[in-house]
Amino acid sequence: MAETLGFDLKGRVVMITGAGRGIGKAIALACAHAGADLALGSRHVEECERVAAAVIYLASDAGRFVTGHTLLVDGGFTAV
Repeated sequence: MAETLGFDLKGRVVMITGAGRGIGKAIALACAHAGADLALGSRHVEECERVAAAVIYLASDAGRFVTGHTLLVDGGFTAV
């Protein structure tokens, strides 16, 4: 993620509609990076599952080593 949010969302739940792609996906990743618990919504469950998988990975111990470079996650899904 190129830039972090200027505030902490730990202990907060953020509900995001359209979270499967575009702006909704970017908001989901930014809020997760800021520590929020997420409720993702989209017309296509598969898209939300891919975003959720990226968020889970980035929150894991392995995700601590992400440096802002493009990272291939989950068989072709690209998270930045």
